[in-house]
Amino acid sequence: MIGDGGKEVLRDVAHPWIGRRVVHARTGRAGKLGAVMQHVHYDILGRERVVWSEAHVRPLDGSGREWQADLDNLRAADGEAGRRPPS
Repeated sequence: MIGDGGKEVLRDVAHPWIGRRVVHARTGRAGKLGAVMQHVHYDILGRERVVWSEAHVRPLDGSGREWQADLDNLRAADGEAGRRPPS
């Protein structure tokens, strides 16, 4: 629970799709996965919980604007569904 006296951290994690083409499941927007950042909450006892995983995606449409999405909303271009990497 946020507000329990714990702390929030952001950490970069390795993901097997980094450098691969991904597609946003709802919008169809495609890009190359550049990074995955986990928003992690630690409670006062030091237990961790991944709140969400944020994917940073480089566009394939030439716009030059990187965009972010929840990792769970992405799928690999080959159809593999997005999942958080093991903690």
